[in-house]
Amino acid sequence: MSEPAVRSLSPLGDESRIDVLDILRGFALVGIVFMNVEFFNRSSLELATFDRSLTGMDHAAGWLVRVFIEGKFYKLFAFMFGLGFTVMMLRAREAGRPWRMLMTRRLGILFVIGTLHSILLWGGDILTSYAFAGFVLLGYLALFEKTPLRRFNRPGVHRNVGLTWLTLPFMIGSLFALYFGASMNSDEFQAEWDREIEIATEFYARLEAPAPNEDLSDAEESEQDPGETPYDELSEDEKLERDIRDRVDDRRLRLADIEKEGQIMSSGTYAEAVGYWADRFVDQKIPGIIGSALGMFVPLLLIGYWLIHSGMLARHRENGLFFKTLMYVGLIPGYWLNVAGLLLLLNPASDISMKVWIVGTVLFNLGQFLLAAGFFGLIVVLSGTQWVGRGLKVLAPFGRMALTNYLMQTVIFVLIFHGYAGGLWGQIGRADQMLLALVIVAGQVVFSMVWLKFFRFGPMEWLWRAGTYRALPPLRRKTL
Repeated sequence: MSEPAVRSLSPLGDESRIDVLDILRGFALVGIVFMNVEFFNRSSLELATFDRSLTGMDHAAGWLVRVFIEGKFYKLFAFMFGLGFTVMMLRAREAGRPWRMLMTRRLGILFVIGTLHSILLWGGDILTSYAFAGFVLLGYLALFEKTPLRRFNRPGVHRNVGLTWLTLPFMIGSLFALYFGASMNSDEFQAEWDREIEIATEFYARLEAPAPNEDLSDAEESEQDPGETPYDELSEDEKLERDIRDRVDDRRLRLADIEKEGQIMSSGTYAEAVGYWADRFVDQKIPGIIGSALGMFVPLLLIGYWLIHSGMLARHRENGLFFKTLMYVGLIPGYWLNVAGLLLLLNPASDISMKVWIVGTVLFNLGQFLLAAGFFGLIVVLSGTQWVGRGLKVLAPFGRMALTNYLMQTVIFVLIFHGYAGGLWGQIGRADQMLLALVIVAGQVVFSMVWLKFFRFGPMEWLWRAGTYRALPPLRRKTL
């Protein structure tokens, strides 16, 4: 790795450089609060699904959130985590500090904070995934420093690895699409569609009928029944019946889980809520942490590592063409891919045909990455302008206290919505949720500005830094 690349980070110490990072972090946090508010009004098991019962202004608000916010801002927030992580790591390395131990402690503390957040307050926490991805990044960088791979330890190599890692699922998916398109003629597609229509028709009929008086856990046991005839040995009619039955059982189990969460969050005690989140953390959250980190956040961190290590962001005004290109290439195709994907996912055909659902999901997910990149480029470009840049600086204190504000948002939502507190779970429409989110953001922006006039760090940032360095940094400013 080249020494000049590390030393080029020094300009980030001036106020404008810090503001660029904090503005981006604050902007990402705005989107997160607009997204998360929904899941204090409906089950977290329905994350990333559209509420088809919405009408009027609520439907319009839900649609706009899915197009412009869902999936974009937590990716952007993860990217900003990676940028800040890299700045701290490289500065510690340049200063001759034991940076591996420092970053390991920092990630460990973040994982503990995220775990407590996920169990004690809300199961939708994202900090644990960021921390796990950071650990993977440290291991990855170690491979390039202590093995023969060190001759490839260059920012551009890490960028290429991150981009390849990120796009590999889409490339594999396109190959499968190419195979299906080339191997199935129109008659086969029609036959498959007719069968899916038959399954869907019977599925909805049975789902609307009264459920049989049996424990739904029997459905899980029946799937493991060793006496059941293997699927390949069934006749076509028997396969059809098995597919319908399995789909009905799966949906009833899911609806039962959704109802259970709704009852606990709307009218349960705090102890019941903690017990529910603890069970979810063990059964579902841990696999989700690993999957999201390896599938999404690690490559984002690698790209962020390149952006900082190469000096691209430190010299963003000199690299204006790059960020303008990123803005246009991200925003325009990203917008159309999001809309196209959502139109497919909201079409009833996506509930019937798995292929339609997959195509819609792939387009929507690809659009999320592009739009997140476009937003990043947009804010970097605008932050370098005179008038808009000044206006955006209002987000800098908000972003500087991102951890405090992120956790504070959860506390506010819990106090408003959960049954053991405000008790408004499920009672505020989607459009009104947007107004509530706007009020919370405005309040937190003002709070952050006032707090940082008197203190050097946000409360949680101070604790995080103290744990990282195993020393209590000065909190109050010397001059007020």
